Amino acid sequence: MTDREVAGDRAARESLEGVIVGDRYRLERHLGSGATGTVYRARHLLIDREVAIKILDLQGLGPLQGRSWLLREGRAVNRIRHVNTVEIHDFGETEDGLVYLVMELLLGDSLAERIARGPLPQA
Repeated sequence: MTDREVAGDRAARESLEGVIVGDRYRLERHLGSGATGTVYRARHLLIDREVAIKILDLQGLGPLQGRSWLLREGRAVNRIRHVNTVEIHDFGETEDGLVYLVMELLLGDSLAERIARGPLPQA
């Protein structure tokens, strides 16, 4: 197993609450997990701003593939400016191989909570 696979596997199976990412973000609370990673509510320690951080699961990608994918996706998403998309603030990789994406924190119901309330009215 590569360092990246170990780091991704670690993120998937254990809580990283309290961990400092990128020397400036503290992971505060697990928000959810999916096919591509795990999202935490976090705090930028220098400017005291709440953000969402997605720890990406890039298992199966080599170090250069993962880094290139992250850079390409981060740049592409950051070009989109729309009221219905989250803003990307930062992205990177920790020394132990955790790849992360820092995003605007949106407050509200999760998708699972919204679905549980039933269908949306027709427009």
